[in-house]
Amino acid sequence: MRTWAISIKVIKELFRDKRTLMLMFVAPLLILWLMSIMVSANSATKVKLATVGVDVGVVKKLDKFNGITVKKYASKTGAQRALKDNKVDGMIIQGDSRKYNVTYANTDATKTALTKAALKNILVQENISKMTQMVVQQQLIIAQLKAQLTGRAVPQNTSQSNQSQKEIKIQNYYNYGDDCESLYLPLHIAFLSTEN
Repeated sequence: MRTWAISIKVIKELFRDKRTLMLMFVAPLLILWLMSIMVSANSATKVKLATVGVDVGVVKKLDKFNGITVKKYASKTGAQRALKDNKVDGMIIQGDSRKYNVTYANTDATKTALTKAALKNILVQENISKMTQMVVQQQLIIAQLKAQLTGRAVPQNTSQSNQSQKEIKIQNYYNYGDDCESLYLPLHIAFLSTEN
């Protein structure tokens, strides 16, 4: 009975003391609200990329990627100057049709990771669309061969590709640090090759 009386007395004192109630209920809500503002302010990553000699399709897809804006440069020196002056966060130079040299400012790890993921994703999409075209071409060749075997005339397809699929190579360089990292995307399928 005595403990019940003491607990009632403590509860009455708590309700009379407004500062304690504020610290117990309002202060944690205020702290949680401030923390959510801090976390959400840094969640939107914006990346500016410089490109030199990159395929138009890849540039368009990169520019449409969420959080990435692309600026084309005519020369490698102009893109390097923009990277050095912190006008861009990364530079992509396409050597040949399957080799990409990517240099990162490497000032923000989230920007570097977003650039890597976006480029890899887009190159995989490009390769899948090329493979789809090759499959269609292979099906046309098979249909032509079947028609020739059965003696039916089928118009010849002149847009056959003799280029086999090679690995896509992404060479990564970092402005701050001597690390160099190569990424090979083995995106070729041997039976789709039309090489003679």
